[in-house]
Amino acid sequence: MFGKIFLLVLVVAVVWFGFRYLTRVAELVIRRDGPPGTGRGAAPTETMTECRVCGVWQPSRAATRCRRPDCPY
Repeated sequence: MFGKIFLLVLVVAVVWFGFRYLTRVAELVIRRDGPPGTGRGAAPTETMTECRVCGVWQPSRAATRCRRPDCPY
């Protein structure tokens, strides 16, 4: 009887500590590589500017006219 309980406690402990170990490894990998979407393939961010007339958002460095006569760009 004592052997069965000991074996059960041992199996639960192995599963518990194995799960904690795998979770810790996954956290370390995420910290090392960064959050998903921030790797080398991610596009750089750019500041956007809203047109005061038509409300269209455009990149600040490359703002172009929106074909309206009163457009400020």
